[in-house]
Amino acid sequence: MSPNAEFDRLASLAADPNVDLTQLRDIAAAYPGLRPTIALNPATYPDLLQWLSSLNDPQVNQALMQRQQMINAGTFGMQGVTQAQNAAQAAEPVYSNPADRPDPQDSSAPQPQYSDQGMAAGAAGAQGASSGAEARDGFTTQTAPEGFAVAEAQEEKKSHGKAVVLILAFLLAATIVGIVVSLFTGVLTLGGGANDSNSKGTVATAEKTVSEDESKDKQEPTQEAPEPTKEAPTVEAPIKFPAPSGSVIAPAFSSPSGNISCIMTEDVTYCSIRERDYLKEGAGACNGVFGLRINKEGDALQTCNDELAKKVQPNAPTLVYGTSAANQHYACTSDPAGISCWNLRTGKAFTMRRADFATGIR
Repeated sequence: MSPNAEFDRLASLAADPNVDLTQLRDIAAAYPGLRPTIALNPATYPDLLQWLSSLNDPQVNQALMQRQQMINAGTFGMQGVTQAQNAAQAAEPVYSNPADRPDPQDSSAPQPQYSDQGMAAGAAGAQGASSGAEARDGFTTQTAPEGFAVAEAQEEKKSHGKAVVLILAFLLAATIVGIVVSLFTGVLTLGGGANDSNSKGTVATAEKTVSEDESKDKQEPTQEAPEPTKEAPTVEAPIKFPAPSGSVIAPAFSSPSGNISCIMTEDVTYCSIRERDYLKEGAGACNGVFGLRINKEGDALQTCNDELAKKVQPNAPTLVYGTSAANQHYACTSDPAGISCWNLRTGKAFTMRRADFATGIR
């Protein structure tokens, strides 16, 4: 089979919603030219989508934004398969190592990571696409592996059994101590000068006490160990300031002019500006890179030479005027007046443009 024919076969697999997920992961690692196709495949699972997003490849990011737009419009599923097939036909045979094309089954090639839950969610997405049903992306859908609840119940049963054994051992030790004390009391009575009849009566009493104690121990019900108290799960604050309808998932983007660049992670949203009118005077004075940021908690803040400036990607996808992007706890909107970002739960916000900037609450 010629190299081009082999690449065409793998391109078809990259767009197939019923492809084996491990093979899909291997193709993503070995064939950069097929990554936009994989980003549009409904079978692609969340961990692989996150790995593709971390590459900051403009073509891959564009495919991820197209995928999210179809999901928001409710047209994903078979349309996603069609878009993936179109991307596969247009893909160029680019390999991770041009001098020596790796086999997609070769484990030495750099591999994206995945979890059992992510693979399960990807398999569910592939099944929905192959049946023609409306597929979902899987960013929020997680399926626990089978047998998890059973294993947890077995572990709890083992802990319960250990507690019962400890209680029985304690009761047995208490019984032995009672027997020793009773016998010791009987010996002291015998040595105190009592006659034979009194001595025999004392011994008989001691034996009777021991028998009663043993009988009582056998009749007492075994107390079960109390179940461990489970901590209440952490509940996040509700979303009071949601992202606009039609927002795309974009962990990084730039303004149409390219003057403002932003990143959105789980912990912070940060934007920096290249050219500004408030360079050396007023509140925005900064001899270096001026930026604005919002954390999970607290107000929006202005920064100067923030360490996050090194993580901003100047070639990130463009967020055109009139559109919005969302990721994790944050959302941003682009319009001719500038870039506006806010925390979906607290409403703390900032606006950045060439003429000026502002911080406050949405």
